[in-house]
Amino acid sequence: MIKLRNPWGQFEWKGDWSDESDKWTPELEAKLKLVKDSNDGTFWISANDFKDNFDSFEICKFNNNYKFIHFHKEEKDTEYHLFKVEFLEDGMQTISIS
Repeated sequence: MIKLRNPWGQFEWKGDWSDESDKWTPELEAKLKLVKDSNDGTFWISANDFKDNFDSFEICKFNNNYKFIHFHKEEKDTEYHLFKVEFLEDGMQTISIS
């Protein structure tokens, strides 16, 4: 699960794990501190849906509590990017993606 925020607001993911999704349980809502507000620009998305709907991202907010590695490879007509983010502290983390 990935929590994203559209910095311009007024648009949120409408698929699985969106504010209106029936996949949420009361326990998971409490654990992830879900706020159901369709206009705040913040939403949750599965890692697979993220992969299928975004073709790039950048980490725009710097914290000292993670390690970031990027690997880029090109083969014929295919380009690969691998990103690894390792968090050094437990708890809720923030990554800004655009």
